[in-house]
Order: sequence, then C-alpha cells, then structure tokens
Amino acid sequence: MLDPGGHYYRRVFTDAVRAVGVARGHPAVDPGRVAVHGMSQDVRRIRWLREHWS
Repeated sequence: MLDPGGHYYRRVFTDAVRAVGVARGHPAVDPGRVAVHGMSQDVRRIRWLREHWS
C-alpha cells in the first residue's frame, strides 16, 4: 500500500464512525440502543465500532 492515508477502507471506517455518532446524537434516538449490521468485510468494521463505542 503506497498511501495508507488515502486507502479506501480508511474512509469506510470514518463514514461508519460518523454515522454511529450522528445516530447516537439525534434527539429522537436512545444512544444506548443504536445497532450496526453487516456482512463479509463489514464484520471487521462492526467489531472495531463495538470496541470503540462501548
């Protein structure tokens, strides 16, 4: 990988973290009940999100 900062999955992780943050910050959402779901490569992102948003 020549440019880790420009790697596609870096942006995917950033988008996932921002989406969870926006959902948890919405006044109509109980932040303790936000869930994420995915398949294949998403499993890795879900594990990472779970560790960082616990």
